[in-house]
Amino acid sequence: FIKGAKTNIGLFGEYRSGRPYSLTMLENTGGRGAAFGTVGNLGKMLIYVPTLNDTRVSFGDSVSNGVVTATAAQNETLFNSLVTSLGLEKYRGKILPKNSQTSPDFFKIDLHLSQEVPVPVFGGAKFKVFADIENVLNMINKNWGSLRQVPFDYTSALARVACLNVPVATGTAPTTAQTTSSPTATCAQYRYTNVLAPSEVLQARQSLYGIRVGVKFDF
Repeated sequence: FIKGAKTNIGLFGEYRSGRPYSLTMLENTGGRGAAFGTVGNLGKMLIYVPTLNDTRVSFGDSVSNGVVTATAAQNETLFNSLVTSLGLEKYRGKILPKNSQTSPDFFKIDLHLSQEVPVPVFGGAKFKVFADIENVLNMINKNWGSLRQVPFDYTSALARVACLNVPVATGTAPTTAQTTSSPTATCAQYRYTNVLAPSEVLQARQSLYGIRVGVKFDF
């Protein structure tokens, strides 16, 4: 752009595949859980994907502060919809393997611009004006260059689970005697509630653009 002075334009692209994560079921029981007989990892158990009309699993209402936020039928419908959308059909009747899912891929571009400006009064001296724009795509569009992933510890609970002594039909609330809290009991049926799609959270620090400008004087 200026005769006898360098103009530099540089692009650096980075592409990363999504980080793997596991789908689990969360047992919201204090202490030692009945479903798994363990302590301290009640949300880390890989989820069982039931077949249609599977007697090993029934669905119940989601309740928050005494209010039903989702009916048993809604939970069952959402669960089956997620099985399809997440590609889990081949695992029906099985426990999911570890890291069966991956978060979205990530792509960003960094831009470097620099321009020399001669300063004749100082002989061969030159100013060098530069700008570095990290994640320039995000500067153009806030939805571009965004990193979204299931955060550490890279697990996402697809449903809450309780352990039932005897099978109970979906939509029918089990009695206290039918729900066990004993870690040595055998689960005749899993009761799924609070079905929720995986939460892929925006990682703000890696997703924002940044601009750095400066001037260098060479003589």
